[in-house]
Amino acid sequence: MTASTASPHLADERLDDLVDGLLDEPASDAARAHLAECASCAARLEELRALLALSAAARRPVEPPAELWPLVVASTAAQHRTRQLVLRSLRRPLVTFAVVLVALSCVTTAWVVTRVAHVMARGAEAPPVVPFLDEDATLDRALAAYDHDGGPIPRPRVATLRARLAATDAALRHASTDEAFYQSLAERERVLREIRAVLGRGPRPPRPPVPP
Repeated sequence: MTASTASPHLADERLDDLVDGLLDEPASDAARAHLAECASCAARLEELRALLALSAAARRPVEPPAELWPLVVASTAAQHRTRQLVLRSLRRPLVTFAVVLVALSCVTTAWVVTRVAHVMARGAEAPPVVPFLDEDATLDRALAAYDHDGGPIPRPRVATLRARLAATDAALRHASTDEAFYQSLAERERVLREIRAVLGRGPRPPRPPVPP
């Protein structure tokens, strides 16, 4: 049986590392020497560089609806290597489809990183809660009007909603970090939706996000 021979070309992983500047000096010199003599590998390197340039050009912040912002901040994890993993998964038959994925990923990641950077730059101090507490106090007074036997809303249901609203307000007041604040704000949004449904009110008009 004839043994298979190694490919004479540089692997995509090696080209990715060269584009990203991850190779040490000897490995980088060896790769560049090969590229100077191999037109196929040089062409593949240009393809990867073109994809990288396209993803960089697509980076722009996109502001989501105001009501989604607390949920986004509370649930989004850091994505340090998203671009590199996407690039390494590309193959020539899927280049067009992969470019779309890279662009969408870069737009989302750029927005999240930009917003989180603003939050981190402000330190551990939580955003002001007075506007939220004032709005919750108004809703609590509306619920209190139904907190009696024989009303259109079962009294235990009213008591449960008032207790949950008070708990979220307490969490907002005592949040020591931005992460804790936005988690509490996300829970508050869920409670408010239930209260408005019980009171027969429509969704609250979008509120501008908390300024960074």
